[in-house]
Amino acid sequence: MPGSMTRLWVLAPVLAAALLALALLPHASAAGGKAKWTLMVYFNGDNDLEGYALADFEELEAVGSTGDMYIVAFLDRSSASFEAQGPPGLSPGAYGSWSGARVYLVQRHPAPGIGSRLLEDLGHVDSGDPRTLLRFVLNAVERFPAEHYMLVIWDHGDGIAVSFDRGARSSLSLEELAWVLAQLAAKGVKVDVLVFDACLMSSLDAVHALAGRAGILVASEELVPGEGLPYDRVAELLAGAPGPRRAAPP
Repeated sequence: MPGSMTRLWVLAPVLAAALLALALLPHASAAGGKAKWTLMVYFNGDNDLEGYALADFEELEAVGSTGDMYIVAFLDRSSASFEAQGPPGLSPGAYGSWSGARVYLVQRHPAPGIGSRLLEDLGHVDSGDPRTLLRFVLNAVERFPAEHYMLVIWDHGDGIAVSFDRGARSSLSLEELAWVLAQLAAKGVKVDVLVFDACLMSSLDAVHALAGRAGILVASEELVPGEGLPYDRVAELLAGAPGPRRAAPP
């Protein structure tokens, strides 16, 4: 994910098509306290993309969780402070000086800085460790159950690995990603849409390694600019999915 100034819009129609395909599949109405969707975003900003992670987090906060859609975000920040390298319009200093990883229930907050509900402060963790990703997803599914689950893995990608943790000098290999998805499936968790907001992750290697592990795979075979997906539009698409409306979470 290079730090380009150009917005990548090509993935948005692909994502919309994936959501439409899921909406046409037969499924029961939301019941038993479940939302329609839980969107889980794994922001590994423990590297030179930290500022872009903060900007994309703010895009999620432009919409926030609703009664039919939970947004749960894992946000890992760098101790080296790459915040100032983010896109134009980012407000350096509005996010505090903390580093390490935190998990949030994303809530509407149309102002600079993070205004969402903090669920957990994990401290310094290895975002390139598959156990970290697995723990995040399992906790999100347990606390915020839904009919459908979308998992976004956000960071650098090179076609055979993703989520490069600068502090731990690690990354998630395709084999490790397949292991995470297999562990989720063994616990009855189906990832309906798996999105790589990272460069080059629709490689033949990736598609082969992850075949059958998720309902729909959304990725790019090209380089992805630093701004990545338009997360406000992604959240709006999910929030607008058909289904009964419920009160927004507190």
